[in-house]
Amino acid sequence: MFEDYLSRHDPGQLRMRAKQFLASRKPLTRAQAIKGIYNIVRPPGGDRFTLPTTSRPIQAGSVLYRARPLESISDMKVVADAWEPPIDRARIGRLNMPGEPMLYTAWDPATACFEVGVSGPTLLAMSHFVVYQDFKSTEIGVLEVPDNLSLKAQKKLAVILELLHDVFMKPYSDNDPDKYVATEVLVKDLYDLPPDMCQAWSYKSVADPSPHALNLCFRPDAGREVLRLARTDIVEVDPSPEGHIAGFNFTTLKVLEPDTESGALMEVIQPWARELSQQL
Repeated sequence: MFEDYLSRHDPGQLRMRAKQFLASRKPLTRAQAIKGIYNIVRPPGGDRFTLPTTSRPIQAGSVLYRARPLESISDMKVVADAWEPPIDRARIGRLNMPGEPMLYTAWDPATACFEVGVSGPTLLAMSHFVVYQDFKSTEIGVLEVPDNLSLKAQKKLAVILELLHDVFMKPYSDNDPDKYVATEVLVKDLYDLPPDMCQAWSYKSVADPSPHALNLCFRPDAGREVLRLARTDIVEVDPSPEGHIAGFNFTTLKVLEPDTESGALMEVIQPWARELSQQL
């Protein structure tokens, strides 16, 4: 199937179209982004096509982290505060349009801090989600080419995958007028598998300089099918080269756990605090 699709691409034209798309500095609308990406990956003649995708298995017992900047230590009141933002507060993201809530998580607390732009002392809610059943995530930005293709097909597919990688991993500033337009289009049109096949998207963090920093992004319903909120720590985070967690110092101010009956986040008194109160 992929051999037939790739056989209709001319390598020279493929590279030229990819180079032109990546070199363009004009702000893109969503329609223009769709047109530009499909102009490269769609074979001549406009036929339907399927690109190879890879999945990453996620095991039960894994822990994922979501950081949320806070204005006050008392901002986190109910369980819903730890999950994805409500529709009216869902800003555009690498995988979502404005008003489209997504649950962005990271495999490491430091990565979660990078993702929310911690650059100085910051008050955060660091929520811990535990995976309670195995599932698969669709990998985005993967450059590996299947080895069961002919050498010519592998070279053509490598050009396409490199383009998709570069489009998705593009760093943006807050001032970019088309911030995340192309990335969201790419994911929804080329990597959006049915929920019975993949429950999340897995991708390398753009914000975290660590080469192994990974994120997992869920649609709200899919996230609640495979995740459970274990606790939320209210922490003060301070970037530091000598930080004890990958360049950050964490000071825990309080720990909150979900109350299943009321839906509230209840403060848990830590053992050291209990011992101190007894001494007093």
